[in-house]
Amino acid sequence: NAETVQKVTIVPRGQAGGYAMMTPDKETFLHTKNQLVDMITGLLGGRVSEELFIGDISTGAHNDIERATKIARAMVAEYGMSDLGPIQYEQQSGNVFLGRDYLKERNFSDVVAHEIDGEVRKIIFECHKKAQEVLNTNLDLLTVIAEYLLKVETLTKSDIDEIASTG
Repeated sequence: NAETVQKVTIVPRGQAGGYAMMTPDKETFLHTKNQLVDMITGLLGGRVSEELFIGDISTGAHNDIERATKIARAMVAEYGMSDLGPIQYEQQSGNVFLGRDYLKERNFSDVVAHEIDGEVRKIIFECHKKAQEVLNTNLDLLTVIAEYLLKVETLTKSDIDEIASTG
């Protein structure tokens, strides 16, 4: 259910040291819980790769972690996709006025806020574990792709497909 990688580059661009451009196979306005979990798992792939290959982590996965966290929080607080049940605790604000989109109206107690945070953490940790399993299972292919990337700096979907088919 994850998005398809269209391009990967290690060429720095702006604040990014490189990036992976991913697009959905088909446009949709609705996402299932499994699709969202797979999106988060894919977003955590860069961080897990750092852990596997360099044994340390960097700020390189900053944007991916931000996006993954927003998806997980929306799953819990907006879409009712957690053990807290089908309850909406937060709503997307339609207006951006004096930073209002940063301050969502809070209609729940500190106890519920703690539970929301715990559910978000649980989703992120489960997706991190899943990303570790996927990358460890495909470590040889990941290594080959990384070696190609170091040589040519940018790979397209067709390049990746060709590398994957030849092993």
